[in-house]
Amino acid sequence: MALSVNDISNLPLFIGLTQSELKDIATLTHFDHRHHKKGFCFIKEYSLCNSLVFVIRGRVAVDTYTNNRSYHVTEQVGSPMIIEPDKLFGLTTHYRSSYTALTPCDTLAMHKEELMKVLSKHIVARLNFLNIICRKTQHTDSMMWHNNPADLKERIVTFIRKHSTHPTGSKTLYIKMTQLAAELHYSRLEVSIALNALQDEEKIILRRGIIDVPEVQLL
Repeated sequence: MALSVNDISNLPLFIGLTQSELKDIATLTHFDHRHHKKGFCFIKEYSLCNSLVFVIRGRVAVDTYTNNRSYHVTEQVGSPMIIEPDKLFGLTTHYRSSYTALTPCDTLAMHKEELMKVLSKHIVARLNFLNIICRKTQHTDSMMWHNNPADLKERIVTFIRKHSTHPTGSKTLYIKMTQLAAELHYSRLEVSIALNALQDEEKIILRRGIIDVPEVQLL
């Protein structure tokens, strides 16, 4: 699909390119433009990642499960966003999460071969792509080496943040109290007291087997 410069100029991969370069990409690059109705899961976990997908309009629910599927996190993310660019290359080339339209959404997809053509021709796009990958890697590395807080409430906050792929926005953690207690190495009663304290501070909302976090950055 041929696009206008305005359609792609705000996408993270193309920030900093000249109008001439953007016009070149919009005219010569094939993009798969799709519209998704509310509630449609347009990417399923473990499906093959062979295209770089941008969400250019709408809001998306990102669902990520543990390997044994004992608990999972749902995040609400707005546009524009790039979906798992680190899965295009390397040992694992399958999506880690599922993506469902919370509102009517529009996506643009560039096949890996189209992406390679753009990256080989436009150094700014190449640097942007490297920065996107490096930022994700550095965030993961930084989180892994954070010390566990002594305070149980802070440990719960750290647990939620470590299991979030996006640093801001609404998160919903689907987990049983006994499972969370086992993950944190505390008793169920201690975890229950800490969770209720966080709810009293209006940082989370508790439901049976569910922890809602309205704004994770405010924890």
